[in-house]
Amino acid sequence: MNIDVCEVTKRYASHAAAIDGVSLTIRQGSFWTIVGPTGSGKTTLLRLIAGLTPPDAGRVLLNSQPVLQIPPFRRSIAYLPQGNGLLPQWTVRQNLLKPLRWRRLSSTEVARKVAEMAAACDIEDLLDRYPHELSGGQRQRAALAQVLIQPVDCLLLDEPFKHLDIVARDPFIELLHAHRQSTGQTIVCVTHDREEVARQKENYVAVLREGRLVQAGTRAELAASPADPFVFSLTSPFGIELFTGTLCTTPDGGLFSCGDGRTRAVVPLHFLSRTSTAETAITMVVPRHRFFLFPNAGEHVAREGVSFGIGRIIRAVENNGVLRVQFDIGDRHCIMCRETEAVPELVRRLRPGNTVSVVATDVRFFPACGTNINRA
Repeated sequence: MNIDVCEVTKRYASHAAAIDGVSLTIRQGSFWTIVGPTGSGKTTLLRLIAGLTPPDAGRVLLNSQPVLQIPPFRRSIAYLPQGNGLLPQWTVRQNLLKPLRWRRLSSTEVARKVAEMAAACDIEDLLDRYPHELSGGQRQRAALAQVLIQPVDCLLLDEPFKHLDIVARDPFIELLHAHRQSTGQTIVCVTHDREEVARQKENYVAVLREGRLVQAGTRAELAASPADPFVFSLTSPFGIELFTGTLCTTPDGGLFSCGDGRTRAVVPLHFLSRTSTAETAITMVVPRHRFFLFPNAGEHVAREGVSFGIGRIIRAVENNGVLRVQFDIGDRHCIMCRETEAVPELVRRLRPGNTVSVVATDVRFFPACGTNINRA
């Protein structure tokens, strides 16, 4: 299904626009993630696409037809609301059977589809339970199965992994991508979780803030030219560190000084071409997986990266195959995260109090902003 959102605006009562002049083109068979902080208009946009909420201005087209002119039963859309959409008076099995009842399928075919989807979503042992007998994560998996089993052209999913921890989400993200590839369905997924987006690879991303579209494109396009630090953070699976201060140019590059006066960094000349601002006060952004720590402090000369000088290890913790190292540079507490197998043995042996040379790559510069991006 092709979806065209054309200059759509939606207001509620006297409040500011929930959606303000948003335009977005979603092509058949693509996977889109709509991301933004709470209250940015994500759910409203999803409901506008589904035809559940009429716009105050603009229009939404499904395969070039206005969605509000298409009868609901002909829109070929399956919608998963945040409340999971399961009917409480029915068992999980009955909820899965519901969308198949009018498809003129044999009882054998229906039973096969239910069994396959139950296995894919790991709910085989839950089919004869009622929603109130399930945990939050189990209800979410059952609701996802109910949507995926429907033979429609488009899936609209509002926070489908809300009750699953970040590690448990990965198999279901892979399931969605595999499902899209096998069915050719268009999938639009809403989330507020920056890390969830960063862990996905084969999708398009639309970033909303205060009802407006900040940026849209592939993850590669967002990484190449991010509109702001939050957009850039969507390309980092472990979050980012922000440093706000001033950048003074030198013949060989630049010297960045944080507002605390103690945290400084030497910026090579070729990094200055990445600055998206001519402001003196800027924010330097470093992906946490792009910090490099060298145990022989003072011996490493950073030619390809931004050098922060000497840092001190606070602690290092390994969990689920990821090494998380907390360290100080100047008055700043920072975090380096990387998959353990990609970390040199010398770095894995770091202990609290050890000193290291700190270097960062893939650094970006933006106009000065706050430091709460990782919590957005």
